[in-house]
This record gives sequence, structure tokens and C-alpha cells, in this order.
Amino acid sequence: MTEARELVRQALIASKRPVDLLLRDPSLSPAPLVEVDRRQMLRALTNLFDNADVHAGGLTGVRLTEIPGFV
Repeated sequence: MTEARELVRQALIASKRPVDLLLRDPSLSPAPLVEVDRRQMLRALTNLFDNADVHAGGLTGVRLTEIPGFV
């Protein structure tokens, strides 16, 4: 299990982006835990960040939202 917020923070660091792009949502306290292949999820997040740069004018922030059973 991995904390979702920490996973996004690590993806931002790995992609050489500022960690302050991770927006705080006080409703996610404690941070949700996810069961994922960490390496694959870091790659997927990095790809999404890159796509935002290429196709949407740049990454402006990352917000985690929790819906029962999903993050």
C-alpha cells in the first residue's frame, strides 16, 4: 500500500517538476492509501504530466480526489 499523495509527489520529483503543483485538499485527511504497482503508476503519472505540457499548455496543478473505492 502506498499513500496516494506521496506517490504523486514522487512523480513530480521524478519528472523534475515542483512539488508545490500538488494541491492540498483538506478533505483527504488522512491521505488515501492505494494498492498499485508503484513503478508503473509513477510512469503513468509522469506521462500524464508530459501530456499536459504538450497538449494543454502545461501542468498547472495536481489535485487528488477520493470517491468511495477510487482516488
